[in-house]
Amino acid sequence: MRARTAWSLAILCLVCFPWSTCWGKVRGLCSNCHTMHNSQNGSPMAETFNGATYSANQSPNRALLRYSCVGCHSDTGSTPYKGTVNLTPVVYNVQSPGGQGPGKTLAGGNFYWVAAGNDACGHNVANIPGVGQDSNLLSFTPPGWDNSISGNGQVANGESTWSHQLTCAGTYGCHGVHTTTDTFAAISGAHHGNDDPDGNGIVDGNGGGEYTVATSYRFLYGIKGIEDPDWEYTASPSDHNQYYAVDGALSTTTETISYLCAECHGTFHASSGSSNVGTASPWLRHPTDYDMNNVSTKEYGQYPGDGSHTYSLIAPVGSSDLTAGVRSTVLSGAGDAIVTCISCHRAHGSPNAALLRWDYKSWPASGTNGCAICHTSKD
Repeated sequence: MRARTAWSLAILCLVCFPWSTCWGKVRGLCSNCHTMHNSQNGSPMAETFNGATYSANQSPNRALLRYSCVGCHSDTGSTPYKGTVNLTPVVYNVQSPGGQGPGKTLAGGNFYWVAAGNDACGHNVANIPGVGQDSNLLSFTPPGWDNSISGNGQVANGESTWSHQLTCAGTYGCHGVHTTTDTFAAISGAHHGNDDPDGNGIVDGNGGGEYTVATSYRFLYGIKGIEDPDWEYTASPSDHNQYYAVDGALSTTTETISYLCAECHGTFHASSGSSNVGTASPWLRHPTDYDMNNVSTKEYGQYPGDGSHTYSLIAPVGSSDLTAGVRSTVLSGAGDAIVTCISCHRAHGSPNAALLRWDYKSWPASGTNGCAICHTSKD
């Protein structure tokens, strides 16, 4: 009876959903990602990525998946896309992407450089081949860790010091929910969900309703923003991610892109104590979630260096009004030129120390002084 039911369901799928339309939100055949029984022609279908090749894995994965997060979002070449059909974004390339930014890496950067042995150039995420504990740190605990920050769920179970290496998702990760250490369970269903159910172009938690992983920006639970369709593989001042930020409210507004960073590095920017951050000159730490419209009469009003106010891909800024859409110019009104953590850093990695978007230590030899995009009189 069970076998007959299974065949009936298969036939129903073929009749009602022909192969041309049997695609999920990830835009590809189900078999690109899933395997029914982890067996085909006597061989297991689940695969392990070892940094050079994909090899058969005898043990099945959760959710019938063929690959882990790293296995699916990696490529043995240098292209930021894995394939030309499902267009899976690649965050780790085995071969050098030749730099960062459009045409080379996606918006979050790439784990290539940390996997190549430079711990300062990326987050040391477990399961990326060759990446272990950061040699610059004394433990798995992130620098600036503040275990009191829990607006989007408690990271690392609120431990005073971390007992596990950083993961892609889950309790010790950035993506998905923090209520489980299982990375598959942490993002369960998200790849097939509608990230913009109200159709306003903003990934904002189901139109203001309760957040789910699917309706969170880039599956970062509780965070909102506008997602560039090709993850900034092609990008321009009018074609980019639009990051959400709120002026002066980092420790209380949990939906900003900087709050995501603060979930692990809270002492640097999000702690409420003035001894940690400060709100007036001289700054104790670089301001985050700070609107340059507040100081537009100073050098910051010349962003990005020529006074054109053109949105800069070198040092991007956030906006508190996502209904205005993707901004090609800023400093036209309050809340559109807000400094965020990723104005200076990339989330996954870069060829520069501290995951920076530019090599400020080697300037002017490096040719790019991203600091001068905002600090326009100091170049």
